Amino acid sequence: MPPRSIPLEIAHLIINLLPTWHNRHNLHSTALVCSAWLPVARAIIFRDIHLTSRNVAKFIELASADPSFVQRTRELTLHPHMDETLTGPTLLESLPQLSCLARSPITALTIDDCDDAHGGNIRDQVHRLAKFIAATLPKITDLSINIMRFDSIASIQTFASALPNVSNLHLDIVVMDDLQEDEDEDTVLHPIFPKLRTFLGTHTDLEECRWFMDALVTMEPWPAVEDVTVFGVNREDISIWSSHKLLEKVSSSVTSLHLHHQYIHVEDTYEAVSLPPLPLLRKLEVYFSDPRPEISSWDAIVPIAHIFASICSPQIEEITIGFDNTMKDSEAMIRWANWSDLDRVLSGPQFVSLKRLNVSTERDGDDPEFKSNLDLIAEQMKYCDRENTLRIVHD
Repeated sequence: MPPRSIPLEIAHLIINLLPTWHNRHNLHSTALVCSAWLPVARAIIFRDIHLTSRNVAKFIELASADPSFVQRTRELTLHPHMDETLTGPTLLESLPQLSCLARSPITALTIDDCDDAHGGNIRDQVHRLAKFIAATLPKITDLSINIMRFDSIASIQTFASALPNVSNLHLDIVVMDDLQEDEDEDTVLHPIFPKLRTFLGTHTDLEECRWFMDALVTMEPWPAVEDVTVFGVNREDISIWSSHKLLEKVSSSVTSLHLHHQYIHVEDTYEAVSLPPLPLLRKLEVYFSDPRPEISSWDAIVPIAHIFASICSPQIEEITIGFDNTMKDSEAMIRWANWSDLDRVLSGPQFVSLKRLNVSTERDGDDPEFKSNLDLIAEQMKYCDRENTLRIVHD
């Protein structure tokens, strides 16, 4: 029986913290301590399942012996990447045997590394996944795609049609090959993910994501997305077009916008950093990192004031300007930003509802040089004299 010095309720709370503080092996050990601890440890172990071509057979065997354990599963991650050394069926080939998951309350699905690295048929992979999801996982609301390849707009359509209830979408590296023979440049993506409310795109700036992003922004109409996060929106010409087109699609619904690595070389046009009118936007976060190697210094970057001058969002209440922890030349960054100009921009009529400005950095708050430079920002701005709040944050 469990140790008397620890009430069972307290023991369960501690066990629930194990996945955060330690690795999964501790949960396996906890499950063997006593019969009273077994249910809670087992529930946590099977709350998040990762399936690969190597462990799927064991999972099917376990589910056949005790079908009830999948009723504890909330999150599922599929790793369909083919393994050349594998002799048995792959994960994709085993999907029909995973019908037991239909009894689970899974709402979050992650697809990791689904491409044709070993010569697999892309369209076949997509269709296998779509068929499995439609039949087995109808309750998915959170979808994350880390690495996945499509061969056509039609395959995107097929895959997305199996996920009608997705409200939160996270795209990392999603690739689409050049248009197929049965598609032309006028082929558009019909509406997908009708319930989508949150969109997060972390590598939409990569060259290999070009065709997918181009296909995504052809969709008309777009769902009423309220929260948008885009990384690298101004790193390459292709991402400038695609990401800003995407913002145009959701301009009438977005209330929270997060832009990462938002900078542009002065040789490009100022229009590249402008945002479409976002009438419902209430919260804006813009994060900067060091200039790319081909840009010699901060002096070659369009200042912050130019970016914010283009914003037309009269309901915006909070702005966060953030700098990541790779900042090498903080003094040059302070000069580049020209905070006095930004202060004048924020005093304009398009920011009449603004209540708070946050300046955030991931740099160590104990760094004297960086801290003094951030304090200098507050001195340069009169924003906090207008009964609003300027907050310098050291994360």
